[in-house]
Amino acid sequence: MKKRIILFAVIMLMLLAVASCGSNKNPAVTTEEPAITTQPLITLGTTEGSVTTEPVTSEPIITTGEIFVTTTVSLETTAPVITTNPFVSVDTPEMTLPVSNLVLTPPEVTAFTYYAQKPVWVQEEVVVKERLTKDDIYRGSLLLVNNDYPVRNEEDLAENYLKEVYGLRAKKDGNSVYWLVDNQIKANEDVIDALNEMFSAYYTEAGDDFKRLTIYSAYRSSAAQQALYDKQYKIYGEDTSKYIPKAGCSDYQAGLSVFFKHSSDGLTYEMNSKEAKPALDWLKANAYKYGFVFRYPTDKADITGIEDEMSQYQLRYVGKAHSYFMNEFNLCLEEYIPFLKTFKYGENHLLIYFIGTQFESFYVEAEEDITEIRLAFDAVYEVSGNNADGFFVTIYRDLTVEE
Repeated sequence: MKKRIILFAVIMLMLLAVASCGSNKNPAVTTEEPAITTQPLITLGTTEGSVTTEPVTSEPIITTGEIFVTTTVSLETTAPVITTNPFVSVDTPEMTLPVSNLVLTPPEVTAFTYYAQKPVWVQEEVVVKERLTKDDIYRGSLLLVNNDYPVRNEEDLAENYLKEVYGLRAKKDGNSVYWLVDNQIKANEDVIDALNEMFSAYYTEAGDDFKRLTIYSAYRSSAAQQALYDKQYKIYGEDTSKYIPKAGCSDYQAGLSVFFKHSSDGLTYEMNSKEAKPALDWLKANAYKYGFVFRYPTDKADITGIEDEMSQYQLRYVGKAHSYFMNEFNLCLEEYIPFLKTFKYGENHLLIYFIGTQFESFYVEAEEDITEIRLAFDAVYEVSGNNADGFFVTIYRDLTVEE
């Protein structure tokens, strides 16, 4: 009988314990960290529904059609922080406005605006992979070429990436929109396209006052550059490199620069002449719209290292996204390249917006063998080496096109 009583008591205690656990209103808490979803890092393209809803870190969840803006600055506030020492890492420029969210199509603005943008994450199946070799470092429109960073693989550039300008010139009303000093002049094909676009506009705007501009220099071989250097050496001696780059160290040798003279009434005038002033004024006001900058501004001589007066009229092609930015903030190439390098792939990307167009740029450090960059499959983009240690990627978006 006692055994039955004891057994009954044990069973009752067990039932009470179970009931107690079932009535607990505070669920058990685990200390284990949640699993992290890993997705390939790429920049935002135009692909619908490509953004994952699981962020890799504690960053805000990003949905299709939005970007997370870490900083914003307009033209009237803070200019970019720059360094005069090429390829030296600097901190991301300090901006003035707080963190916010911005829809991909920006609100209406009239000022030129740029942002430092966080990249987004997309699914593996919507990725295109750009594979770059070490030789690709020395090709592209954003090469920094000067007395410290010479042109590499010049023969390959001249043979495979340059075209004769003569047969590719644009014409209007049966007239070529610019002249050439001879029919052997070569340039990078992107440069030729930009020249045709720019001078077609110049021809139209100038109307009856149109005066022809003649290209006197474009691609220049190492031997031709050396001959010019030797000629100037007789005048300037050891200071010659302040007036003309050493052989191998000129933008002309990469096929990215052009130099004009003004032709009218059967005569030729230098660009600093009064006869050429209307054409020069037009170039100063408009060249950046077509991807060109003036390579050696006189007020940047201490940075570029070139003091020659005529060199200030040398045009250098960099691409529209970059020429707009350099023009807005009065930057020479020696200033802009290290600034752009601070926007690193997978960290902050430079987002430039103006008049319905958006450009996104970032820097990718070259790998030992093959450098792979992942992009949205429908992204429109360009890749350029920097002539030292990596690549700049620029993505183009037309915000006026309705999706």
